[in-house]
Amino acid sequence: MKAATSVTIKDIAKYFGVSVGTVSKALNNQKGVSETLREKIKDYAEEQNYTPNLTAINLVKRETNKIALFILSKERNKEESRFSILWVELLKQLLEEVYKINHNLIIYKLFYGDDMKNYIELCKAENVKGAIFFGLMNNDPQIEELKNYKQIPFVIFDNNFGGRLNSVKTDNYIGIKKISEYMKKLEISSKEKIGIITGEDTAQVSLERENAVISEFGKKKIEKFEGNFTKKSGYNGAKYLIETKKINKIICFSDTMAIGAIEYCKEKKYTIPETIKIIGFDNIILSEMIYPKLTTVGHKLDEISKNMIDLIIDKMSGINLLIEPEIYVRETY
Repeated sequence: MKAATSVTIKDIAKYFGVSVGTVSKALNNQKGVSETLREKIKDYAEEQNYTPNLTAINLVKRETNKIALFILSKERNKEESRFSILWVELLKQLLEEVYKINHNLIIYKLFYGDDMKNYIELCKAENVKGAIFFGLMNNDPQIEELKNYKQIPFVIFDNNFGGRLNSVKTDNYIGIKKISEYMKKLEISSKEKIGIITGEDTAQVSLERENAVISEFGKKKIEKFEGNFTKKSGYNGAKYLIETKKINKIICFSDTMAIGAIEYCKEKKYTIPETIKIIGFDNIILSEMIYPKLTTVGHKLDEISKNMIDLIIDKMSGINLLIEPEIYVRETY
């Protein structure tokens, strides 16, 4: 029968007449303790309801059970709904993963254009085990410092910058290929053009998706509108592609832009998918809440989050993982 109150590691050491270090080795399956004594110590610890003091253990190991998450945005008050919704959904998965391993997530929300704090100094101040980045931009002045830092692992979502940085991202080429196969299965004419609403040319995910579309359909079959992942740019993109370029099949490089495109079609009384067909990318929660429900490609956020945490716990560097997405066929195509 277990005791009502738990004992400390010092209590166990006193009971057996050994050092605290010996008890620690026994409980953590380390060398330097006989198997007989190890089993006795473990059995006694269980009987006495011993719970390890994680703070003390981490102090001895000179590390903590904390992981930093940096959420970086371009400007305050600018619509970034693709990121805010997608990142919130990924954050939920990350919280579940760190909970499983008894770790904590420290969240920093920073804006480009402010007096940006140094990421590494913030990590040092909290003695974190590693850090995850959402929204790290190609022109971030701290990238080179991050790429060469050896003390803790960093993991980047949706971008690959090389060096010692790890990355976990959706395979954009496979995502577009699945869209292409689905569209071609519906007998797209060899002469028929399709429209794409992209993100900014500086966004790595947008460039990858655009190159994949060109590879799948050919550059001559594509009409492009450069958006910025916002609903407004999706609205304007649909207006341009439909009215100016006479396009009736549109691939949007984010669901929020697709929602903007749907909004334009509804406003102009275009029926979806009978008159205009639309496909998105991201599978954010709103994609199946709107009418008509959005056909889209979705990230495997549970797999992405688990890999991010594993890379930090395993202290990896320079690992770049691609996760295959899924296509969700609904009502807009």
